[in-house]
Amino acid sequence: MEAKSKANRKFISINLFLDENFINTFKWKQPKWDEFEYQIFKRYYAHYIEEEDRTEEFWETLKRVVEGCFSIQKEHCINLGMPWDNQNAQRSAQLMFQKMWHFKFLDPGRYMLKFSETLLKYSNSVKKCR
Repeated sequence: MEAKSKANRKFISINLFLDENFINTFKWKQPKWDEFEYQIFKRYYAHYIEEEDRTEEFWETLKRVVEGCFSIQKEHCINLGMPWDNQNAQRSAQLMFQKMWHFKFLDPGRYMLKFSETLLKYSNSVKKCR
């Protein structure tokens, strides 16, 4: 019975994107960290951007993680008929980004590494982290 309900579950591709003006305040900047911390980030968490032959910078990783997190939350609310407010979500997403930028909190390493909407559509690897 469970397999049938999962097969009938509709995937709605709904993205929440951080406001471009907000992102522009962080583009190509670095948070307050030292060279060692930066190298750890680049080695373990930054995705490779093939078109540009480089790895993500920290602002790009945070953007990917925050947008992935809020896109999944938005999809969840819509699928369950729960209320969703784009403006409130945008404010919350920006606050999450800022707190992560200033190292007030960070998602688990697995999220930093793998979190993206595409991965979550097809894989349970992130969801298994407890």
